[in-house]
Formats: sequence, C-alpha cells, structure tokens
Amino acid sequence: MTLPPVPWIPEFNAGGPAVDQLNTMAMALQFVLDRPRFRARRAVTAWTLTEGVNNIPSWDTVDEDNYGGWSAGTPGRYVCQAAGWYQVTAAVSLSGTGAGGLVLIPGIFVNGASPTGVGTVWEGPEMPVPIGGPKTVPAAWSVWLDVGDYVQLNVWYSSESSITATDITPGFETRIELVWDGA
Repeated sequence: MTLPPVPWIPEFNAGGPAVDQLNTMAMALQFVLDRPRFRARRAVTAWTLTEGVNNIPSWDTVDEDNYGGWSAGTPGRYVCQAAGWYQVTAAVSLSGTGAGGLVLIPGIFVNGASPTGVGTVWEGPEMPVPIGGPKTVPAAWSVWLDVGDYVQLNVWYSSESSITATDITPGFETRIELVWDGA
C-alpha cells in the first residue's frame, strides 16, 4: 500500500524569521481567497444607444469591486489591479419590443481594442432576437490582463428604430463581471 505524500509543514526555529514566513504564507492565501472581482450593471437609468455602432455603457451600479479598479471619472472602464487570466461574463440588453431581424452582439475592448489583435472588438455571440422575446444576450471570454489594462463592454445592435435604450428591469440589465482566474 502506498501512502500519500506527507504535506510540507513549515519549520520554525527559535530566533528564525517565523513572522516573515507566516506573513508570506498568509498573503498568498489571502489573495487566493479574495481574488480580484468586479461586478457592475446599468440599473438606475436607461441608456440610449446608437444603432449600427459600438456603444460602451457607463456603469451606474457597481455591486462589487474589491480591488478598486473602477472609477466614476471613467465609468465604463475597469482597470486591472492584478495581472492574470480573467473570466469575463456579460449580458447586453435592449428594452421594448423588437422587430424581425434584430441582431444584438456583446463584445469587449481591452485598452480600446480587441485583445485578439483582429478587428476592433472581441465579439461574443451574434444573436438574432425573437419578435417580442427577451432582448438579453449573454457572453463569456477568458482574457489575459496586465496591471493597468482596462476592459470595456461593447454593445452593438442592428437597425431597429423602435428600440433605442437598454433595459433596466432587474435581471435584464446590461452588466459585466470579471473574476481573476489565475496567473
């Protein structure tokens, strides 16, 4: 029978640097247990969109920002505070009743451009919106961010003159979430 390996137990010698070693261990655990997170929505006031162009929402409700990457001075951006891979999830929405042929596309910018190096925005799924159906399209990306990089959500939709604003109904708001996933 093979026994599992014995876990490493820190050794503290009298007069040794125990405090430094404990601080190093605690800081590593604190970061893993409290990794960078950002969640924001457009929930207070509807936001007017322009058809057929890239629209960047300004967040009016920040639900979580434990590393302080959001600023009211640039309300559509989240600035990375810790380098690594991030899981970015988002949903874009429109209010009102759509007509046939409406297409709604979420996308992200990193530092004002596509992180893929192709095109201007990294598009999520291109979803045709059913007539009279919910007009919310979810998307997800894995993206590498360095400290100081900024992420913006993009909303693009096809010509649809009867809809010009985002939905602020709870659960249907335009929103974004970033969670650090590892280095």
